Amino acid sequence: MKILKKKNIKELSKINTPYGSVVTFFDDRDFPFSDMTVGFSTLNPLTRQRINHKFSQFMIYVLKGKCSIEIGNDKITLNPGDITLIPKNCPYKVINDNNDYVKIVYVATPLAKDPRDGHNYL
Repeated sequence: MKILKKKNIKELSKINTPYGSVVTFFDDRDFPFSDMTVGFSTLNPLTRQRINHKFSQFMIYVLKGKCSIEIGNDKITLNPGDITLIPKNCPYKVINDNNDYVKIVYVATPLAKDPRDGHNYL
């Protein structure tokens, strides 16, 4: 197997939402065998978003800010340096109750067959 490297990372896509933005910088277009996507997400101050990834488990790593994740009756707080994994097809909320932006790195795997099915706001 050959080791692949991506240099000078550029945005593959950027989606602005009412909650912030999602920027993809790595997916199967770069490494066809990867079956994952990696990117940054920014959550606007004082926002809540409800999401479900039907086909992918979703890893969240907090770079900046503080947010909460709710799944059912469970709630955790994530600070910079914290990481969590959301199981596939598990609706959850990301909550930013602060006056600052939250910046995360995300990894979703496996990919949905159609990208429009991968990230569903509820």
